[in-house]
Amino acid sequence: MSRIIHIASDNPLEEYKNPHEQLLSVNEALQMGITDIHDFLLEDGFDRDKPGVILISDRDIVFNLDTGEVDDGGYDDDFSVFPTEVFEEMKTKRRYCALFQWPGFLPRRAERFAEYLKRQAENSGVTELWNVWLGSYEPDEVKTREISVKELSGRIIEEFFNEDSDECDVCYVIKR
Repeated sequence: MSRIIHIASDNPLEEYKNPHEQLLSVNEALQMGITDIHDFLLEDGFDRDKPGVILISDRDIVFNLDTGEVDDGGYDDDFSVFPTEVFEEMKTKRRYCALFQWPGFLPRRAERFAEYLKRQAENSGVTELWNVWLGSYEPDEVKTREISVKELSGRIIEEFFNEDSDECDVCYVIKR
């Protein structure tokens, strides 16, 4: 079982590419001098021009197993939002969805993400931010909270990520 964070709207959602990450083909990676490439990607039958098979990053993420702390460089723009097909586990009735990823919470990063969500809600009238289970376990309850664009902030984003979501899915409905 795992959880995903996604955004849902009745209007197409804007992609936000993480400026610290880039997806490459094998040939693009080789041209850049990258040598740490899995052997199976270098086999004769593999399409070396297939896009998006190697992820490179301009920052290191360090996990301290003793303290549980993560050092990701502290960049406030270190997140990504990428549109995807809506699938059943997403539990939304909205037409469009996008997946959200970041290495972890930072106040400035949460503010940047809140600004992104505000733009989406201003454009569509309503945008949903979801934290849902994937897999065989499906909580019966969805904890919903309505938030106006005016009150949306990094603090609200922090509250979303601190929700006790072990027993239920969480949806913040952001309204214009």
